[in-house]
Amino acid sequence: MNVSRLWRHIKKRLRRKKSWLTLAVLFVTVIAILGIADNRSNQDAVQVWDPGASNLEESVYDVWLENQYVCGEDRQSLGQMSAVQVEQFAAEHPDWQLTRSGSEIRFVQQIDDLSPYCKSNAYFGVDQGGHLSLFDGRPEEDKVLQTFFQLNVEYLESSLPSETVKQLYAGIKVNDFAEYNSVLSTFSDYAVEDAEKVLKPAL
Repeated sequence: MNVSRLWRHIKKRLRRKKSWLTLAVLFVTVIAILGIADNRSNQDAVQVWDPGASNLEESVYDVWLENQYVCGEDRQSLGQMSAVQVEQFAAEHPDWQLTRSGSEIRFVQQIDDLSPYCKSNAYFGVDQGGHLSLFDGRPEEDKVLQTFFQLNVEYLESSLPSETVKQLYAGIKVNDFAEYNSVLSTFSDYAVEDAEKVLKPAL
């Protein structure tokens, strides 16, 4: 075999080897790409998947209703509910806020009224700083529930009958939401700052 024929033979073998090598590299590359795509697909599935969706019927929660009033709040147990029952109950009360802490579900209802406790125990009066405040019991017990606005005490005492001023310092009992708003409205005229923001519309 002369040199030229030998060289052609060698080049032919090299081309075959390169073809096989190219195919091998291409094959490995395709497998790697498919593997990466499959892995990304699995990752996406994990992100979307809701672990609670497959066993909703098995999840049981302690459910509470918390009523938040203009004055005061109370709490009552609604018993235990499955996740499906919680969702149905929430759909029936779209205005209620729902929060969850572990296995406890809490529904919060805002009520424009006084709580039963406040209706029995709340008094308007003046705190030590001269603010119109709502007290748990008589003002002399100094158990402030809410503070509303700074009063112009000098102007108030010179403008109102002395009996009304004495009643305010001793404590004005409020039995319902209408009386609550009435007292706020009356003494807002003697506020140092704008008292409109603390007034709540009657039902």
